[in-house]
Amino acid sequence: MRADVIKKILCGLWFMILVAGLNTVMRFIDSGILILVFLFFTLVDLIFSKAGIFIKVFISLLLVHRKYYIGNFFNLRWLTWLAQDMGRDLAAISQQGLVMVQPVTAMVLTLATLIVLQTVFFIVFKRGRGITFFLCLGTALLAAAYTWQGDGSVWYTVFFVILGLILKATLPLEMKASFPLGRWLRLLLATVLVLTAVAWAMPDPGLDFSDWMGDGLVWKYDPLAPPRGKVGYSSYDGALGSALNDDDTPALLVITPVPVYLRGETRWHYTGSGWESPTLVKEDSPQLAPQHLKGEEIDITVEVLAAASLIFAPRYPVDIEVQGGSYDVYLPRDINPVYPYENYKYSAHLEEGDTYRLSVFLPEDDPEALRELTSAKADSKYYSLDNITARVYELAQTIVAGKTNSYDKAVAIASYLRYNWDYSLETEQPEPGTDFVEDFLFNRRDGYCVHFSTSFVVLARAAGLPARWVKGYSFGSREEEGTYLLRNNNAHSWAEVWFDDYGWIPFEPTPGGAHLRPDVGVPPPRNPSTNKPDPGEEQPPPDPGTSGPKTETPEGKKAVKWWPYPVIGGAVIALAVALYLVVKKRRDAIGIREVYARLQARLRIFGWQRHRWETPREHLDRVEGLPDRPKLGRFVRRFEDSVYGGAEEPPKDERQLGRGYSLVGLLIHRLTRAKGN
Repeated sequence: MRADVIKKILCGLWFMILVAGLNTVMRFIDSGILILVFLFFTLVDLIFSKAGIFIKVFISLLLVHRKYYIGNFFNLRWLTWLAQDMGRDLAAISQQGLVMVQPVTAMVLTLATLIVLQTVFFIVFKRGRGITFFLCLGTALLAAAYTWQGDGSVWYTVFFVILGLILKATLPLEMKASFPLGRWLRLLLATVLVLTAVAWAMPDPGLDFSDWMGDGLVWKYDPLAPPRGKVGYSSYDGALGSALNDDDTPALLVITPVPVYLRGETRWHYTGSGWESPTLVKEDSPQLAPQHLKGEEIDITVEVLAAASLIFAPRYPVDIEVQGGSYDVYLPRDINPVYPYENYKYSAHLEEGDTYRLSVFLPEDDPEALRELTSAKADSKYYSLDNITARVYELAQTIVAGKTNSYDKAVAIASYLRYNWDYSLETEQPEPGTDFVEDFLFNRRDGYCVHFSTSFVVLARAAGLPARWVKGYSFGSREEEGTYLLRNNNAHSWAEVWFDDYGWIPFEPTPGGAHLRPDVGVPPPRNPSTNKPDPGEEQPPPDPGTSGPKTETPEGKKAVKWWPYPVIGGAVIALAVALYLVVKKRRDAIGIREVYARLQARLRIFGWQRHRWETPREHLDRVEGLPDRPKLGRFVRRFEDSVYGGAEEPPKDERQLGRGYSLVGLLIHRLTRAKGN
């Protein structure tokens, strides 16, 4: 009986590790509720054999009612509400496959699946069958989920493998009362830990399946959280503001005398939840160089570290040379540009290791000169107030009140956003039907680059300024003099405002970074030697790009000192050893009288204690349900000899009852005895 309980507990822990590990990535249900429910289900299986499934269903319904419905639980009317809520979601699943569902549906489906799988799990694995298959399947699922999303912890996979190997060697055994289970499990654990340590110490093969996982798996069942993407640059901007997983994979290596923002694409049509991609036409005779601006030319070399389909370039590329290849220039079809080169998108098929060179013209962007310019000649689409709510419009008028020129209005909006919100990656998409910008400006106090840049464009248009949304890369981290490494988490978005007879001027509304200039997102070119950021200076917050709904992540991982970890670890180990020796010494010094008194204290918890009028021998004869009675009988005789017969204190090994009389051992004995009865 005890062996069956141990097998069930081990199987339950193994299954719980798998479920908890997958839940950290897929987020089927709140992790705390999931683990609590799982532990309760396991306890039900240990105590009740036949009625366990009904108790699980009852408790699951009680949890659903308490969390999502009102009224009396025993008034079954709430079940009709539950059926209506789930009916709509199940119909959508039957028609569209795995889709976003309501939280109540997610909770019911998760609990139902947990009940079924746990029952099957116990029936199959208690007999020692299918363990190898489940070990391989579970390890593959945990590793794939971690590789795909980059979320959760790799330790779930490690512990799942360790416990699975232990179960593989233990469950098929016929464990009798004399079987040394403790020694067997300790030996297995030591063996598995040694093998795990050897595997951990082996050289990294350098395999990266993240791209394959990201492209190969196109579904995700995540009912309680918005869909998560992966930071980086891509073409999707339709639903902004969701959470992302960090990705510091190198993207570009840029050799430039000054740090620059690299523009990829621009957007003009705001939909209320994101940006709509424009229709493009090929430009056969592109004009690359502005003729009316003052500035300076610099040369930039870009090495592609991951395959890309765009040439990222700052304002303004005068000449582009793709090593061993060519590029195409595209222009939005629905825009009538004053200067076509302001809207170019440069397309090329670039593989890892390819290089392209740019001759770039950087204008001065003198604030005093810009204050003298108007903003009235841009295409009407850049003034569009479609999907801009009344509250946002009124806020924009308040922000720019008293400003007499377009430049100061844009600076006021950028400053308002940068200094009244916090920079944070922990955000959520607004509810369906809620305007993205309005939700950010009035319901939230933090956000990342897509929040700030989109809000800037909308507020600028509400203030009468022609504005557009831009995405590309910030200047990344400086590796050495004149070399900057751009990672996926340096993908960024910002905003630009149109000035007549000049062009588009970038503005950086995202807080949290020490920008080279507080109002404009790129450095002035007049004195390149003075525009290099200090190596220790904080860089502008990176942008997640647009690979699905995007957020930003902090750029590059900071170097950490490694030496405190072994020092702290050694101190903890030394403290643990010292504590163990002290406890062991105290245990060895405990006499048989104190051991007997502690035994009675434990037995009292379960109702097996000795009564005042009983002798130790009478107590032993009365309570027949105690574990390992022969061993307990020998202990009681030694106790009587020592206390009543004047015998010497028995040796240490004769004063011990073993783990069967510990609190855990007595609890297991009580549970198995109750089940057997």
